[in-house]
Amino acid sequence: MAVTTQKIGSRLFVKSYDHDPGSAAAKLASPDGGTTPWSLDMSLFGAGAAMYKPSIIAGDGVTLMRAFASSDALGASNATLLKTSGAVAGNSLNDTVFLEWTAEEIAQLADAAGVSLRYVTIELTHADATDEGVLTFIGAEPRFPRDGLSATVIT
Repeated sequence: MAVTTQKIGSRLFVKSYDHDPGSAAAKLASPDGGTTPWSLDMSLFGAGAAMYKPSIIAGDGVTLMRAFASSDALGASNATLLKTSGAVAGNSLNDTVFLEWTAEEIAQLADAAGVSLRYVTIELTHADATDEGVLTFIGAEPRFPRDGLSATVIT
């Protein structure tokens, strides 16, 4: 008898994206050099995290990862620094940079700044314009646990 479980998938949102900055300058994580940034809607989760793993290293790889809370999904309105990795040397395909945060931290930032903050975007700095990697967002403690997830597609 087959048993269908959704213990982990209903409690975590996990989504990976290809990040191709096209520049050594700091860029919001996106597939197109920061033009279409990804964000995690924190109104849906009590905690969140981001992991970044280099996939192409031409120079010294990723050197800095920062998380910003903002009012809009593009990370443009009221962008407020949430967390920083500080200087890192992500220059191996085995390296991973990880940041995590809570909804409470975002609420405290919002209160201090007197603005509404809801989304988290990730900004990455690389040593070389041709460096690339994979960004994974993790949403934990969901307000509304998910059900009926596809085995192949998570949106």
